Order: sequence, then C-alpha cells, then structure tokens
Amino acid sequence: MRFKTKAFTEEQIRQMKLWPKGDYEFKVIDVLLVDKNGLPLKGGKNKAFDKYQLVLRIWDKNEKSRVIYDDLIDNEEWSWKIRHVFHATGHGAAYDADVHDTDMLIDSVGWLNLGLIPKNADFDERNKVNDYLTADKSMAVAMTQELAKDDFNDDIPTF
Repeated sequence: MRFKTKAFTEEQIRQMKLWPKGDYEFKVIDVLLVDKNGLPLKGGKNKAFDKYQLVLRIWDKNEKSRVIYDDLIDNEEWSWKIRHVFHATGHGAAYDADVHDTDMLIDSVGWLNLGLIPKNADFDERNKVNDYLTADKSMAVAMTQELAKDDFNDDIPTF
C-alpha cells in the first residue's frame, strides 16, 4: 500500500497548521477539566486552580474546518474570557444569573477572533483564541461574510 498524499517539507506542514488571523465561526465539541500541563484530570478538581480546555471546531469562509483548543482559567484575571464565551454562544443570561455550567457550552456555536502566538524556544508559531465575539459582534461578522460571498454582478446584460 502507498500513501496518496504528496511529500511536504516541515515548513509547508507548519504553514498548513496555521490559519490567518481573523474571525471564525466555532462550535464547542467538549469541555475538559485539565491540570497545569493540559492533561485531563481524573477523579476531581485541581487543588491549585480550575483550568478548563475547550475543544472547538472552527470553520473558514470556504467551509474548511479544523479542531483547536482554548484554555480557560477559572479566576478573576481570566473572568472576561469566560464571560465572553458564554455570551458568544447565547448563554449570556445564564452567565449573568451566575450559572456557569460548562456542560451548557457543549454543542453551542458562535464566533471567535483567532490570533497567532509567535515562535519561542518551546513552541513553533501557533494559533490562539484571542477572544470570543459577543452575539451582536457575531451577527455583524456573519452578515459581512455573507455579503462578501454574494455573487452580485453589476454588468448590464446585452440582448
């Protein structure tokens, strides 16, 4: 048997993994409680802090998708991002009522802003979730992208 894919260089593979900065539609696939190294916790809470890892599927304007991960740390310093993901997925009222159940995020959809973390000594350049777009921003992005896809043709027909 043979693989059907062509040969790629390491640089080509690295570039295929990166998506351009911008706004993307997402769906929450899962929410995991993880330790400081990002490994799932088995049998309970982390003693130092709660760190949740969102497993997200994102789509580009051509309907191409990929899975990315975003860590949410449950403390006051990162509370803005937790608030934004609840509001971006339509669960803002529950969040504002102090109901922060991570299970309600699963299968929820919304829009996020994707950025890049530069290469450092430990990691290659990689994507990161900068923020989650609230419902009003999400609607504006969706409408803008839909208008951009419109195949409007202003040519005058000839008969």
